[in-house]
Amino acid sequence: LWQVATTSSETMAARETENAPTEWIGTGKDEDHIANEKLAFLATLTVDQSSRRGAGVYFSFMEDVWDNTATAPFNAADFESIRRSQSQGFVYQLCSKFIDTHEMAKGSRSATTNTNDNNLRIDAYGSSDCPSAHLLSHAEVCHKAFGILAEACVGKKVDDDFGVTTPDPKGAGVTTVAAVAPVAAVPVAAAVVEKRKRQPPERYTDSGPSKKKTKKQKTKEQIAEGRLKLWNGVSGKANTSLKGHKFNKMYFHQQETYYDTEHPSVLVIPLLSFKEIMDWGMQGHQTSYDVLTITFGEKRKRAGQLLTLVLDECRLDEIEQARALLETFVRGVAGSLLNKDIEQNFKESDYETNPSLKAWHQLVERVQNKSQPTIGIPGARQQPGSFHVAKSRLSRGNSLPDPWLVMIKAAINYSSFRKTKLMPACRPENIGDEEMNTTQGEELYVKDNVDHAAELALSLRRGGTSIEIFSA
Repeated sequence: LWQVATTSSETMAARETENAPTEWIGTGKDEDHIANEKLAFLATLTVDQSSRRGAGVYFSFMEDVWDNTATAPFNAADFESIRRSQSQGFVYQLCSKFIDTHEMAKGSRSATTNTNDNNLRIDAYGSSDCPSAHLLSHAEVCHKAFGILAEACVGKKVDDDFGVTTPDPKGAGVTTVAAVAPVAAVPVAAAVVEKRKRQPPERYTDSGPSKKKTKKQKTKEQIAEGRLKLWNGVSGKANTSLKGHKFNKMYFHQQETYYDTEHPSVLVIPLLSFKEIMDWGMQGHQTSYDVLTITFGEKRKRAGQLLTLVLDECRLDEIEQARALLETFVRGVAGSLLNKDIEQNFKESDYETNPSLKAWHQLVERVQNKSQPTIGIPGARQQPGSFHVAKSRLSRGNSLPDPWLVMIKAAINYSSFRKTKLMPACRPENIGDEEMNTTQGEELYVKDNVDHAAELALSLRRGGTSIEIFSA
Protein backbone atom coordinates (compact mmCIF):
# COMPACT_ATOMS: atom_id res chain seq x y z
CA LEU A 1 0.00 0.00 0.00
CA TRP A 2 2.85 2.39 0.86
CA GLN A 3 4.51 1.67 -2.48
CA VAL A 4 1.27 2.31 -4.36
CA ALA A 5 0.73 5.59 -2.50
CA THR A 6 4.32 6.68 -3.15
CA THR A 7 4.06 5.84 -6.84
CA SER A 8 0.75 7.69 -7.09
CA SER A 9 2.23 10.75 -5.37
CA GLU A 10 5.24 10.77 -7.69
CA THR A 11 2.97 10.46 -10.74
CA MET A 12 0.85 13.40 -9.60
CA ALA A 13 3.96 15.51 -8.99
CA ALA A 14 5.23 14.68 -12.50
CA ARG A 15 1.89 15.70 -14.01
CA GLU A 16 1.91 18.96 -12.05
CA THR A 17 5.47 19.67 -13.16
CA GLU A 18 4.40 19.36 -16.79
CA ASN A 19 1.82 22.10 -16.18
CA ALA A 20 4.21 24.46 -14.40
CA PRO A 21 4.19 27.94 -15.99
CA THR A 22 7.21 29.60 -17.56
CA GLU A 23 5.94 33.10 -16.68
CA TRP A 24 3.06 34.46 -14.64
CA ILE A 25 0.19 35.54 -16.89
CA GLY A 26 -3.27 36.54 -15.73
CA THR A 27 -4.85 37.04 -19.14
CA GLY A 28 -7.93 34.87 -19.62
CA LYS A 29 -7.40 32.91 -16.40
CA ASP A 30 -9.55 32.46 -13.31
CA GLU A 31 -8.53 31.75 -9.71
CA ASP A 32 -8.61 27.97 -10.15
CA HIS A 33 -6.30 28.12 -13.15
CA ILE A 34 -3.76 30.29 -11.31
CA ALA A 35 -3.97 28.08 -8.20
CA ASN A 36 -3.23 24.99 -10.26
CA GLU A 37 -0.23 26.69 -11.87
CA LYS A 38 1.12 27.61 -8.44
CA LEU A 39 0.74 24.05 -7.22
CA ALA A 40 2.47 22.78 -10.36
CA PHE A 41 5.41 25.09 -9.80
CA LEU A 42 5.73 24.31 -6.09
CA ALA A 43 5.87 20.62 -6.99
CA THR A 44 9.15 21.29 -8.82
CA LEU A 45 10.86 22.55 -5.64
CA THR A 46 12.52 20.55 -2.90
CA VAL A 47 11.20 20.84 0.64
CA ASP A 48 14.24 22.92 1.59
CA GLN A 49 13.76 25.29 -1.36
CA SER A 50 10.09 25.79 -0.48
CA SER A 51 10.90 26.48 3.15
CA ARG A 52 13.68 28.97 2.39
CA ARG A 53 11.59 30.77 -0.22
CA GLY A 54 8.69 31.06 2.20
CA ALA A 55 11.01 32.54 4.84
CA GLY A 56 12.43 35.06 2.35
CA VAL A 57 15.99 33.75 2.59
CA TYR A 58 16.38 31.61 -0.54
CA PHE A 59 17.33 34.43 -2.90
CA SER A 60 20.55 36.35 -2.31
CA PHE A 61 20.47 39.88 -0.91
CA MET A 62 21.94 42.86 -2.72
CA GLU A 63 24.45 43.44 0.09
CA ASP A 64 26.01 40.05 -0.72
CA VAL A 65 25.88 40.27 -4.51
CA TRP A 66 27.45 43.70 -5.20
CA ASP A 67 30.07 45.93 -3.65
CA ASN A 68 28.10 48.81 -2.15
CA THR A 69 31.03 51.02 -1.17
CA ALA A 70 31.91 52.42 -4.62
CA THR A 71 31.24 56.08 -5.49
CA ALA A 72 31.19 58.31 -8.57
CA PRO A 73 31.19 62.11 -9.06
CA PHE A 74 28.05 64.05 -9.96
CA ASN A 75 28.35 64.80 -13.67
CA ALA A 76 25.79 66.55 -15.88
CA ALA A 77 27.07 64.62 -18.91
CA ASP A 78 25.93 61.37 -17.27
CA PHE A 79 22.36 62.65 -17.36
CA GLU A 80 22.65 63.58 -21.01
CA SER A 81 23.79 60.02 -21.74
CA ILE A 82 20.41 58.61 -20.61
CA ARG A 83 18.31 61.27 -22.37
CA ARG A 84 16.16 59.80 -25.12
CA SER A 85 15.77 61.30 -28.56
CA GLN A 86 12.30 62.29 -29.73
CA SER A 87 11.99 59.13 -31.83
CA GLN A 88 12.96 57.02 -28.82
CA GLY A 89 10.13 58.66 -26.88
CA PHE A 90 7.56 58.06 -29.61
CA VAL A 91 5.00 56.36 -27.31
CA TYR A 92 4.78 59.58 -25.29
CA GLN A 93 4.24 61.93 -28.24
CA LEU A 94 0.84 63.05 -26.90
CA CYS A 95 2.45 64.14 -23.61
CA SER A 96 4.38 66.91 -25.36
CA LYS A 97 2.10 67.64 -28.31
CA PHE A 98 -0.26 70.10 -26.60
CA ILE A 99 1.85 71.71 -23.89
CA ASP A 100 2.15 74.98 -25.86
CA THR A 101 -1.53 75.24 -26.75
CA HIS A 102 -3.63 73.80 -23.89
CA GLU A 103 -4.18 74.47 -20.20
CA MET A 104 -2.76 72.06 -17.62
CA ALA A 105 -5.10 69.33 -16.41
CA LYS A 106 -6.30 69.49 -12.82
CA GLY A 107 -7.03 66.40 -10.77
CA SER A 108 -6.17 64.05 -13.63
CA ARG A 109 -6.51 60.35 -12.87
CA SER A 110 -4.00 57.66 -13.67
CA ALA A 111 -4.42 55.47 -16.72
CA THR A 112 -4.52 51.70 -16.30
CA THR A 113 -1.39 49.60 -16.49
CA ASN A 114 -0.40 48.11 -19.82
CA THR A 115 -2.04 44.70 -19.50
CA ASN A 116 -4.14 42.40 -21.64
CA ASP A 117 -7.32 41.75 -19.60
CA ASN A 118 -5.35 40.69 -16.53
CA ASN A 119 -8.47 40.85 -14.40
CA LEU A 120 -6.89 39.05 -11.44
CA ARG A 121 -4.13 41.69 -11.38
CA ILE A 122 -1.35 39.10 -11.38
CA ASP A 123 2.14 40.57 -11.02
CA ALA A 124 5.37 39.19 -12.47
CA TYR A 125 5.97 37.25 -9.24
CA GLY A 126 2.70 35.27 -9.17
CA SER A 127 0.80 37.35 -6.61
CA SER A 128 -2.85 38.25 -7.20
CA ASP A 129 -4.95 41.37 -6.55
CA CYS A 130 -1.88 43.58 -6.79
CA PRO A 131 -2.00 47.38 -6.73
CA SER A 132 -0.33 49.43 -9.43
CA ALA A 133 3.01 50.89 -8.42
CA HIS A 134 3.87 54.22 -10.01
CA LEU A 135 7.49 54.08 -11.13
CA LEU A 136 7.89 57.85 -10.89
CA SER A 137 5.95 59.83 -8.31
CA HIS A 138 2.33 60.85 -8.75
CA ALA A 139 2.25 62.48 -5.31
CA GLU A 140 0.48 65.82 -5.05
CA VAL A 141 3.60 67.94 -4.42
CA CYS A 142 6.63 65.75 -5.02
CA HIS A 143 5.77 65.07 -8.66
CA LYS A 144 6.97 68.62 -9.40
CA ALA A 145 10.54 67.34 -8.98
CA PHE A 146 10.29 65.04 -12.00
CA GLY A 147 9.93 67.53 -14.86
CA ILE A 148 13.58 67.28 -15.94
CA LEU A 149 13.44 63.46 -15.91
CA ALA A 150 10.14 63.58 -17.81
CA GLU A 151 11.83 65.51 -20.62
CA ALA A 152 14.55 62.86 -20.82
CA CYS A 153 11.95 60.08 -20.94
CA VAL A 154 9.86 61.50 -23.78
CA GLY A 155 12.82 62.94 -25.71
CA LYS A 156 11.43 66.46 -25.75
CA LYS A 157 12.92 69.59 -24.15
CA VAL A 158 10.18 71.91 -22.99
CA ASP A 159 12.44 74.96 -23.21
CA ASP A 160 12.74 74.61 -27.00
CA ASP A 161 11.37 77.61 -28.85
CA PHE A 162 7.79 77.18 -30.01
CA GLY A 163 5.85 78.35 -33.05
CA VAL A 164 3.72 81.50 -32.88
CA THR A 165 1.57 82.79 -35.74
CA THR A 166 2.05 86.53 -36.31
CA PRO A 167 0.82 88.98 -38.97
CA ASP A 168 3.12 89.27 -41.95
CA PRO A 169 3.97 92.92 -42.63
CA LYS A 170 4.62 92.15 -46.29
CA GLY A 171 1.42 92.96 -48.18
CA ALA A 172 -1.98 91.26 -48.17
CA GLY A 173 -2.97 88.09 -49.89
CA VAL A 174 0.36 86.24 -49.56
CA THR A 175 1.22 83.60 -46.97
CA THR A 176 4.90 82.90 -46.41
CA VAL A 177 6.59 80.42 -44.08
CA ALA A 178 9.83 81.61 -42.53
CA ALA A 179 12.73 79.23 -42.21
CA VAL A 180 13.50 78.52 -38.54
CA ALA A 181 16.88 76.82 -38.61
CA PRO A 182 19.72 79.28 -37.93
CA VAL A 183 22.52 79.49 -40.49
CA ALA A 184 25.74 80.16 -38.61
CA ALA A 185 29.12 81.21 -40.02
CA VAL A 186 27.81 81.66 -43.58
CA PRO A 187 28.18 84.91 -45.62
CA VAL A 188 24.97 86.94 -45.78
CA ALA A 189 24.45 86.56 -49.51
CA ALA A 190 24.93 82.81 -49.35
CA ALA A 191 22.60 82.61 -46.35
CA VAL A 192 19.86 84.41 -48.28
CA VAL A 193 20.23 82.03 -51.20
CA GLU A 194 20.17 79.00 -48.92
CA LYS A 195 17.12 80.33 -47.07
CA ARG A 196 15.22 80.73 -50.34
CA LYS A 197 16.06 77.16 -51.28
CA ARG A 198 14.55 75.88 -48.04
CA GLN A 199 11.36 77.95 -48.27
CA PRO A 200 8.25 76.46 -49.90
CA PRO A 201 6.73 78.44 -52.79
CA GLU A 202 4.40 81.30 -51.93
CA ARG A 203 0.66 80.60 -51.86
CA TYR A 204 -1.59 83.35 -53.24
CA THR A 205 -4.94 83.68 -51.48
CA ASP A 206 -7.82 86.13 -51.21
CA SER A 207 -8.03 85.78 -47.42
CA GLY A 208 -6.74 89.20 -46.44
CA PRO A 209 -3.60 90.00 -44.41
CA SER A 210 -0.82 87.48 -44.69
CA LYS A 211 0.50 85.56 -41.65
CA LYS A 212 3.73 83.69 -41.12
CA LYS A 213 5.06 81.26 -38.53
CA THR A 214 8.00 82.51 -36.56
CA LYS A 215 9.87 81.32 -33.51
CA LYS A 216 9.40 82.90 -30.12
CA GLN A 217 11.58 82.20 -27.10
CA LYS A 218 9.75 80.88 -24.06
CA THR A 219 9.82 82.68 -20.75
CA LYS A 220 10.99 80.98 -17.55
CA GLU A 221 7.38 80.80 -16.40
CA GLN A 222 6.28 79.10 -19.62
CA ILE A 223 9.10 76.57 -19.34
CA ALA A 224 8.23 75.79 -15.71
CA GLU A 225 4.55 75.38 -16.57
CA GLY A 226 5.40 73.28 -19.62
CA ARG A 227 7.29 70.78 -17.50
CA LEU A 228 4.34 70.51 -15.15
CA LYS A 229 2.06 69.94 -18.14
CA LEU A 230 4.37 67.23 -19.42
CA TRP A 231 3.97 65.42 -16.10
CA ASN A 232 0.31 66.23 -15.31
CA GLY A 233 -1.17 66.29 -18.79
CA VAL A 234 -3.36 68.96 -20.38
CA SER A 235 -7.06 69.66 -20.07
CA GLY A 236 -9.36 67.98 -22.56
CA LYS A 237 -6.77 65.62 -24.03
CA ALA A 238 -6.47 61.97 -23.02
CA ASN A 239 -3.14 60.18 -22.51
CA THR A 240 -1.16 63.41 -22.15
CA SER A 241 0.00 62.79 -18.56
CA LEU A 242 3.32 61.01 -18.08
CA LYS A 243 2.77 60.44 -14.36
CA GLY A 244 -0.53 58.68 -15.11
CA HIS A 245 0.65 56.91 -18.26
CA LYS A 246 0.17 53.16 -18.43
CA PHE A 247 3.92 52.72 -19.05
CA ASN A 248 4.65 54.45 -15.72
CA LYS A 249 2.84 51.71 -13.79
CA MET A 250 3.31 48.05 -12.96
CA TYR A 251 1.53 45.58 -10.71
CA PHE A 252 3.53 44.83 -7.57
CA HIS A 253 2.24 43.13 -4.42
CA GLN A 254 2.75 45.25 -1.28
CA GLN A 255 4.43 47.90 -3.40
CA GLU A 256 3.53 50.60 -0.89
CA THR A 257 5.67 48.86 1.76
CA TYR A 258 8.66 47.58 -0.20
CA TYR A 259 8.90 49.24 -3.61
CA ASP A 260 7.21 52.63 -3.98
CA THR A 261 8.00 54.09 -0.57
CA GLU A 262 10.37 56.47 1.15
CA HIS A 263 12.44 53.54 2.47
CA PRO A 264 12.30 50.80 -0.22
CA SER A 265 13.63 47.25 0.01
CA VAL A 266 13.41 46.05 -3.61
CA LEU A 267 15.21 46.72 -6.89
CA VAL A 268 13.77 45.67 -10.25
CA ILE A 269 16.23 45.88 -13.17
CA PRO A 270 15.42 45.00 -16.81
CA LEU A 271 17.69 42.37 -18.35
CA LEU A 272 18.09 44.37 -21.54
CA SER A 273 20.99 46.13 -23.19
CA PHE A 274 21.29 49.89 -22.70
CA LYS A 275 20.29 50.45 -26.33
CA GLU A 276 17.21 48.23 -25.97
CA ILE A 277 16.10 50.26 -22.95
CA MET A 278 16.62 53.55 -24.77
CA ASP A 279 14.82 52.30 -27.91
CA TRP A 280 11.88 50.62 -26.13
CA GLY A 281 9.77 53.77 -26.49
CA MET A 282 10.14 53.81 -30.28
CA GLN A 283 7.20 52.91 -32.48
CA GLY A 284 6.57 49.16 -32.39
CA HIS A 285 9.29 48.33 -29.83
CA GLN A 286 7.05 47.58 -26.81
CA THR A 287 8.00 43.95 -26.25
CA SER A 288 8.11 41.80 -23.11
CA TYR A 289 11.37 41.51 -21.19
CA ASP A 290 12.96 39.73 -18.25
CA VAL A 291 13.90 41.51 -15.02
CA LEU A 292 16.28 40.88 -12.15
CA THR A 293 14.67 41.45 -8.74
CA ILE A 294 16.71 41.70 -5.57
CA THR A 295 15.96 42.79 -1.99
CA PHE A 296 18.07 44.79 0.46
CA GLY A 297 18.04 46.71 3.72
CA GLU A 298 16.39 46.08 7.06
CA LYS A 299 13.24 44.57 5.52
CA ARG A 300 15.03 42.44 2.93
CA LYS A 301 13.80 39.09 4.31
CA ARG A 302 10.20 40.20 4.53
CA ALA A 303 10.49 41.62 1.01
CA GLY A 304 12.11 38.35 -0.04
CA GLN A 305 8.90 36.50 0.80
CA LEU A 306 7.32 38.23 -2.19
CA LEU A 307 9.66 36.16 -4.39
CA THR A 308 8.39 32.76 -3.19
CA LEU A 309 6.87 31.93 -6.58
CA VAL A 310 9.61 33.34 -8.81
CA LEU A 311 10.08 30.90 -11.67
CA ASP A 312 13.69 31.40 -12.74
CA GLU A 313 17.14 32.58 -11.63
CA CYS A 314 19.67 34.91 -13.23
CA ARG A 315 22.97 33.78 -14.67
CA LEU A 316 26.16 35.44 -13.43
CA ASP A 317 26.52 37.43 -16.66
CA GLU A 318 22.96 38.73 -16.26
CA ILE A 319 23.72 39.80 -12.69
CA GLU A 320 26.73 41.77 -13.92
CA GLN A 321 24.74 43.24 -16.84
CA ALA A 322 22.09 44.47 -14.37
CA ARG A 323 24.74 45.98 -12.09
CA ALA A 324 26.31 47.89 -14.97
CA LEU A 325 22.91 49.22 -16.06
CA LEU A 326 22.13 50.27 -12.51
CA GLU A 327 25.42 52.14 -12.25
CA THR A 328 24.68 53.96 -15.53
CA PHE A 329 21.24 55.11 -14.40
CA VAL A 330 22.33 56.04 -10.88
CA ARG A 331 24.97 58.28 -12.46
CA GLY A 332 22.37 59.61 -14.91
CA VAL A 333 19.74 60.55 -12.32
CA ALA A 334 22.50 62.03 -10.13
CA GLY A 335 23.61 64.22 -13.03
CA SER A 336 20.09 65.63 -13.39
CA LEU A 337 20.42 67.30 -9.98
CA LEU A 338 22.95 69.70 -11.46
CA ASN A 339 20.23 71.27 -13.63
CA LYS A 340 19.56 74.74 -12.21
CA ASP A 341 15.84 74.46 -13.01
CA ILE A 342 15.17 71.21 -11.16
CA GLU A 343 13.40 72.97 -8.28
CA GLN A 344 11.72 75.66 -10.37
CA ASN A 345 8.15 74.62 -9.51
CA PHE A 346 8.53 74.52 -5.71
CA LYS A 347 7.81 77.09 -3.05
CA GLU A 348 9.66 77.33 0.27
CA SER A 349 6.51 76.25 2.09
CA ASP A 350 6.57 72.93 0.19
CA TYR A 351 9.83 71.98 1.90
CA GLU A 352 8.65 72.98 5.37
CA THR A 353 5.75 70.53 5.52
CA ASN A 354 7.22 67.50 3.75
CA PRO A 355 10.16 65.55 5.26
CA SER A 356 10.94 63.64 2.05
CA LEU A 357 10.95 66.77 -0.06
CA LYS A 358 12.99 68.70 2.49
CA ALA A 359 15.71 66.03 2.51
CA TRP A 360 15.82 66.07 -1.30
CA HIS A 361 16.01 69.87 -1.36
CA GLN A 362 18.98 69.78 0.98
CA LEU A 363 20.67 67.18 -1.25
CA VAL A 364 20.18 69.38 -4.33
CA GLU A 365 21.76 72.29 -2.47
CA ARG A 366 24.79 70.19 -1.50
CA VAL A 367 25.20 68.87 -5.02
CA GLN A 368 24.97 72.27 -6.67
CA ASN A 369 27.29 74.01 -4.20
CA LYS A 370 29.68 71.01 -4.56
CA SER A 371 29.77 70.24 -0.84
CA GLN A 372 28.65 66.70 -1.80
CA PRO A 373 30.82 65.68 -4.76
CA THR A 374 29.97 61.96 -5.08
CA ILE A 375 27.08 59.50 -5.19
CA GLY A 376 27.13 55.82 -4.21
CA ILE A 377 27.10 53.30 -7.08
CA PRO A 378 26.99 49.48 -7.17
CA GLY A 379 30.41 47.97 -7.75
CA ALA A 380 31.39 44.50 -8.94
CA ARG A 381 32.71 42.02 -6.40
CA GLN A 382 36.39 41.19 -6.76
CA GLN A 383 35.56 37.50 -6.34
CA PRO A 384 31.97 36.80 -7.47
CA GLY A 385 30.28 34.07 -5.48
CA SER A 386 27.46 31.65 -6.19
CA PHE A 387 24.16 33.48 -5.92
CA HIS A 388 20.44 32.86 -6.29
CA VAL A 389 19.00 36.02 -7.88
CA ALA A 390 15.35 36.16 -8.92
CA LYS A 391 14.48 36.37 -12.61
CA SER A 392 10.94 37.13 -13.80
CA ARG A 393 9.23 38.33 -16.94
CA LEU A 394 7.25 41.52 -17.44
CA SER A 395 4.64 41.27 -20.17
CA ARG A 396 1.13 42.39 -20.97
CA GLY A 397 0.05 39.13 -19.34
CA ASN A 398 0.91 40.73 -15.98
CA SER A 399 1.98 44.33 -16.64
CA LEU A 400 4.41 45.90 -19.07
CA PRO A 401 6.02 49.21 -18.00
CA ASP A 402 8.66 51.20 -19.85
CA PRO A 403 12.08 49.71 -18.88
CA TRP A 404 13.57 53.24 -18.94
CA LEU A 405 11.20 54.22 -16.13
CA VAL A 406 11.88 50.93 -14.33
CA MET A 407 15.58 51.81 -14.40
CA ILE A 408 14.97 55.31 -13.05
CA LYS A 409 13.01 53.75 -10.18
CA ALA A 410 15.84 51.28 -9.56
CA ALA A 411 18.37 54.12 -9.42
CA ILE A 412 16.23 56.04 -6.93
CA ASN A 413 15.69 52.98 -4.71
CA TYR A 414 19.38 52.11 -4.78
CA SER A 415 20.34 55.66 -3.83
CA SER A 416 17.98 55.38 -0.87
CA PHE A 417 19.96 52.34 0.31
CA ARG A 418 23.14 54.42 0.03
CA LYS A 419 21.52 57.14 2.23
CA THR A 420 21.47 59.74 -0.57
CA LYS A 421 18.03 59.41 -2.13
CA LEU A 422 18.17 61.10 -5.51
CA MET A 423 14.45 61.89 -5.85
CA PRO A 424 11.67 62.35 -3.28
CA ALA A 425 9.09 59.60 -2.83
CA CYS A 426 6.26 61.25 -0.90
CA ARG A 427 4.15 58.16 -1.48
CA PRO A 428 0.46 59.16 -1.38
CA GLU A 429 -1.92 57.73 1.20
CA ASN A 430 -4.32 56.59 -1.50
CA ILE A 431 -2.33 54.27 -3.74
CA GLY A 432 -5.13 54.22 -6.30
CA ASP A 433 -6.00 57.02 -8.69
CA GLU A 434 -7.34 59.72 -6.38
CA GLU A 435 -5.72 62.81 -4.91
CA MET A 436 -2.70 62.19 -2.69
CA ASN A 437 -1.39 62.85 0.80
CA THR A 438 2.22 63.92 0.41
CA THR A 439 3.42 62.99 3.92
CA GLN A 440 2.21 59.42 3.88
CA GLY A 441 5.57 57.91 2.92
CA GLU A 442 7.15 59.26 6.09
CA GLU A 443 4.16 58.27 8.22
CA LEU A 444 4.27 54.68 7.02
CA TYR A 445 7.94 54.37 7.83
CA VAL A 446 7.22 55.42 11.41
CA LYS A 447 4.33 52.97 11.61
CA ASP A 448 6.56 50.13 10.43
CA ASN A 449 8.87 50.50 13.42
CA VAL A 450 6.46 48.86 15.86
CA ASP A 451 7.03 46.68 18.91
CA HIS A 452 6.32 43.28 17.33
CA ALA A 453 6.45 41.46 20.68
CA ALA A 454 3.76 43.76 22.09
CA GLU A 455 1.66 43.31 18.96
CA LEU A 456 1.95 39.52 19.26
CA ALA A 457 0.98 39.57 22.94
CA LEU A 458 -2.04 41.73 22.15
CA SER A 459 -3.08 39.34 19.38
CA LEU A 460 -2.88 36.34 21.72
CA ARG A 461 -4.94 38.12 24.36
CA ARG A 462 -7.61 38.70 21.75
CA GLY A 463 -7.69 35.00 20.99
CA GLY A 464 -5.57 34.96 17.85
CA THR A 465 -4.67 31.44 16.72
CA SER A 466 -2.24 31.99 13.85
CA ILE A 467 1.19 33.57 14.26
CA GLU A 468 3.47 34.83 11.52
CA ILE A 469 7.10 35.42 12.50
CA PHE A 470 9.16 37.77 10.37
CA SER A 471 12.87 38.37 10.60
CA ALA A 472 14.18 41.82 9.78
